[in-house]
Amino acid sequence: MSMSALLSALRSAGRRQVSASTIGVRQATGSHVLRMDGYTQVRKTVANGTGMRSGTFNVGGHDWRLLCYPNGCLDEYKGYVSVFLEHASHDKTGDATAKGQFSILDQAGMPSCTKPMEECTFTETAFGWGERDFMKHEDLDREKHLQDDNLTVLCDVTVHGAPQ
Repeated sequence: MSMSALLSALRSAGRRQVSASTIGVRQATGSHVLRMDGYTQVRKTVANGTGMRSGTFNVGGHDWRLLCYPNGCLDEYKGYVSVFLEHASHDKTGDATAKGQFSILDQAGMPSCTKPMEECTFTETAFGWGERDFMKHEDLDREKHLQDDNLTVLCDVTVHGAPQ
């Protein structure tokens, strides 16, 4: 029942002085697309452990960016694409709680490989979350995932705010 319907029902039942408040948790959802042009060449020239950052984007009053390692973030993840979400505005906005998912988009722009991100609190010391083994290089299909040799990653983020 909506708040206005509830108040109307209470007034109809004889209550003349009725006020109302709503308490909830704010939530904002946004998406960011990161495209790596010339993925094959990028993979050949960017060493394991070397990350590439996206531009900054805002969701829920917080700034975020993606950090992508085309050859894996650590030695044990060579042969993988690693992807992370970083909280880029902690100094300005404080801790943030978020959840979401990473997807590789196919040639039609549709998610073809999706990995969910469980809810995580981004703090001063834990400011990033991601998938070290997001996708094996050999699983990236040239026809399906690498349109014109471009790798496209979509990140959907839902940020939970403070109670209001």
